[in-house]
Amino acid sequence: MTEIEVSSLGWRVGKNNILKDIHLRVTPGSVFCIIGPSGGGKTSLLRSIAGIINNYSGTVCFNGVSVDSLPPERRGAVMLRQPGMLFPHLSVRENIAFGLKIRHTNAAEIRERVDEYLSLIRLAERAASYPHELSAGQVQRAALAMALVINPAALLLDEPFSNLDPSLHRDIRAEILAILCNAGITTIIATHDWDDAFLMGDTVALMFKGELIPLNGDGTPEFPPETDHEAVQYLGGLRVVEGVIKDGCFTAPNGICIPTAVSDRSCRALVTRDGVRLIF
Repeated sequence: MTEIEVSSLGWRVGKNNILKDIHLRVTPGSVFCIIGPSGGGKTSLLRSIAGIINNYSGTVCFNGVSVDSLPPERRGAVMLRQPGMLFPHLSVRENIAFGLKIRHTNAAEIRERVDEYLSLIRLAERAASYPHELSAGQVQRAALAMALVINPAALLLDEPFSNLDPSLHRDIRAEILAILCNAGITTIIATHDWDDAFLMGDTVALMFKGELIPLNGDGTPEFPPETDHEAVQYLGGLRVVEGVIKDGCFTAPNGICIPTAVSDRSCRALVTRDGVRLIF
């Protein structure tokens, strides 16, 4: 597993500072979620870590070793813009095997590794199916296996659920998180969805106008973002509270009470300036 450490990372285009003195550390095997509005620098940060952007200042290290001089293919971090992009003319098995074949992996190992990941994503029975024959969730899982089977140093997901129907979003998110946990791969996810960030992330940070602001588990900033009052407004009122659902009502120690049809269980509520909603 890979530890990712970014120090003093900056990137500018002309006179525009896209990334400003970024510092972050992602522990091996954990999921680090970056949340923020469009244009805040999330994708640029992922592209810098992957090596797609290489004219940045500062340092990116994998397991304590600088990868700044390495091209993307030698860094070993896989970046997926939309985990759902498969080759339409290849079966599920052939899609998953693709990366191994271009690395000239021997046939026996390809067969063994592909079988392992077909089992992991629960698609062994659909191995011969083509992308158009799969559900949206199955396509997502197959594309994720396609990335994971080559044993990347890290997985970088950019808005992975942005094109999903809301009714599918929750189920597929849970499936993808389970796969990531089983694979034990270091993962960074960029999203604009608060639920995705706090449900999937072991650590969460806000990306706002090129600055990365760490957040505590309740969604409050670890330090006041004094450099930009708009970041404070963006976070305004955000917090996550723990509670329980019992007898048709979610209750939390701070007095929040929300009627719900969900069966009894522990869960959390996301409190924002727009209201309160349960997250699972």
